[in-house]
Amino acid sequence: MFSTDIFPVPRSLSTLDGRPAGRLASLEVITDFTVPVQGYHLLAQDGRVEVRHSDEPGLRYALATLAQIRMGGMLDDGAFHVEDWPDFAVRGYMLDVSRDRVPNRLALRNLVELLERARYNQLELYTEHTFAYRDHPGVWQHASPLTADDIRWLDGLCASAGIALVPNQNILGHMERWLAHPDYAHRAEKPEGVDLTSEILPPTTLAPTPENARFVGDLLGELLPLFRTRRVNIDCDEPWELGAGTSRAKAEAVGLGRVYTDYVAGIIEPWTGQGYEVEYWADVIAHHPDAIDDMPTGAIPVVWMYNTPNAMQRLAALNDAEEEAIHAAHEINIRGLLNGFRDRAATFIERGVPFWVAPGTNAWRSLIGRLDEGLGNLIDAAEVGLENNSKGYLVTSWGNNGYWDPPTVSVPPIAAGGAFSWALEANRGLGDPSALPEVLNRHFFDDASGAIGQVLCDIGRIADSLGTHILNTTPLWVVLQSGGELRASQVPTTGALADARRVLSEALVRLDTATPTLADAEDIIKEIRFVIDMSVLAIDLIHSGVTADSQPTASDAAHLLARLERLLHQHEECWLARARRGGLRESLAVMDTLRGRLTLVAAGESAVAGR
Repeated sequence: MFSTDIFPVPRSLSTLDGRPAGRLASLEVITDFTVPVQGYHLLAQDGRVEVRHSDEPGLRYALATLAQIRMGGMLDDGAFHVEDWPDFAVRGYMLDVSRDRVPNRLALRNLVELLERARYNQLELYTEHTFAYRDHPGVWQHASPLTADDIRWLDGLCASAGIALVPNQNILGHMERWLAHPDYAHRAEKPEGVDLTSEILPPTTLAPTPENARFVGDLLGELLPLFRTRRVNIDCDEPWELGAGTSRAKAEAVGLGRVYTDYVAGIIEPWTGQGYEVEYWADVIAHHPDAIDDMPTGAIPVVWMYNTPNAMQRLAALNDAEEEAIHAAHEINIRGLLNGFRDRAATFIERGVPFWVAPGTNAWRSLIGRLDEGLGNLIDAAEVGLENNSKGYLVTSWGNNGYWDPPTVSVPPIAAGGAFSWALEANRGLGDPSALPEVLNRHFFDDASGAIGQVLCDIGRIADSLGTHILNTTPLWVVLQSGGELRASQVPTTGALADARRVLSEALVRLDTATPTLADAEDIIKEIRFVIDMSVLAIDLIHSGVTADSQPTASDAAHLLARLERLLHQHEECWLARARRGGLRESLAVMDTLRGRLTLVAAGESAVAGR
């Protein structure tokens, strides 16, 4: 039976004959090179505890397990033996700090402590424009960026927790925050931007030119020496315009794959030559398998996939031609990904090329999380990674649409991802509805009432219960972010919305009983209340008629607008408790479309007819 006494659950715990070790047991630590890397053997018997390990991480994890055991009664209950080691050598977490929210030092310290408890050994902070590069203040001056001093401080903090801090800087796609400035606009692959069917974006992709390669090489040259680890993530994902502008002629002559590898490999090689491992997102190269051989030794393709096979199959059954076109424009083939990570990684599996797996927290664009999808995605990644001997497992947390999900909402999937990547089979029980809340309360929130973990899991499961399926989001988020542009097929039934409201109301009542002892307990509770209230507003927007084809009455719109204004103020308060001010205005602006529509309707004007 799954037990929450030790987290993560060790892969082997057996009872032995003999007397218990007892609470006052002596401790003997032995270096034993037969123990697996990062692993340990822990023997508690006959008044003593013996720990065997082959390296420093193994000793660290053994002592962490022993500390949990000492807090309970296991040492008095009987003799036992623990054998444990990780499924994945690298268990990483990547936090997007480029979509507006840059954490303050308190939030970063809390994050490192969370990752240490969940047994991660790598942290990446994904940056585009949010590092204070010496010669480029015009790009970051309003973003409250991470500085060199921040990185040195965080690198030391991570090292003390057994975590490698790894630089992560995009150097090809998602560079719109740079290209928006006149001094950098000439670096764009396609200055007129890109039409993704559902949205027209300004330029996002650097042209793959020697000049730009030198430019990003200089950025990496300034950034990487601040970190003690010899690993870096250069991303290079979703270069929407690649081959459609400056590089079009070359792409037509030699193929898009070659355009990509010529640029990316040229940037990677100087670093692999210095002994670095270089991670890059595998989405582009997967479509050009013949180009994989052009990537240098030491380059690590990281296969990202944020949806379960079940979700992809549901979406394939529901999608109409318009949805298919939108996904295709984003280079997502729903029907080609019905088996989740197995399909996403097929190119590398077929060619025997080593790769890492990167699932997601599934908290972004949700407010309250999408926990069922998140847990399934985390397990799918672990299964496929283990089947193919992947060395790395990188849980990702993205900030799409301005990071309206506060940090607390991501704690459940972060905890689960740590356990699944440590020892999947021993920790599968976290998928049980009763197991994860108890783990969260005991090991992450220190909440004897049991409230915090239960509330987070209850509200996190609302997304799946709504019965409507939209890629990487929920109808409750869509109605808020889009100003009501929710299609009829995306509107949950009245019954589903009523059930969601009931769960949210019960969660608020339960939250009143919470007794977390953490230093930031007040911020945690405030964040949860905020996302619950925001989700209730979303339900009321739909009930009132705020969809793509209808609108509320003027009086309803005025009432909803007043509630929205109060919640915007709460978002600001929650934000400033954990993050720097830079980016807050952009995050608040995500709700401008909704505010504008409600303002018009409240004034008696037709927002639907006027669009």
